[in-house]
Amino acid sequence: TCQTMSSNPLVQVIVVRSDLINTLKWPVGAVIAQAAHGATAALFTFKEKQSVIDYVSSENLSSMHKVTKEIKSEDALTSLSEKLTKLEVDHYLWREQPEDIVTCLATAPVNKKNIPKALKKLPLFKDPLSMSKMADEPSERSQNEPLGTDASATLS
Repeated sequence: TCQTMSSNPLVQVIVVRSDLINTLKWPVGAVIAQAAHGATAALFTFKEKQSVIDYVSSENLSSMHKVTKEIKSEDALTSLSEKLTKLEVDHYLWREQPEDIVTCLATAPVNKKNIPKALKKLPLFKDPLSMSKMADEPSERSQNEPLGTDASATLS
């Protein structure tokens, strides 16, 4: 079934440590790379599962659903991984090498309605550095207009 037509699409949940940016001052691009590593590792690790086969099928490839959540620390991320293991939620805990730092985890794709509460309750990932910059800069954007809706914005 095509995911875009489904009310219960397959979703891959990625959980990234917010302290990598806030405390350890990692560049945002490096943190994005960690999320990509974790997502790729989870898909490869569970490549034989039907949910992964469906998620990366040619029919669904252009409509993948991912949700990126944040968690405060390495200890919290490790505890979350242990909880997901007990709940039998397939996931991959990414450990950046050679530093041996746990940076994120990613689940195998799961139906949206079956995402565990332990993941649902986490806040969506946001870059606090760019959020604070936006608060400091005057904007021509209306207070009610959501970010990313400026039709004049172009990529160069």
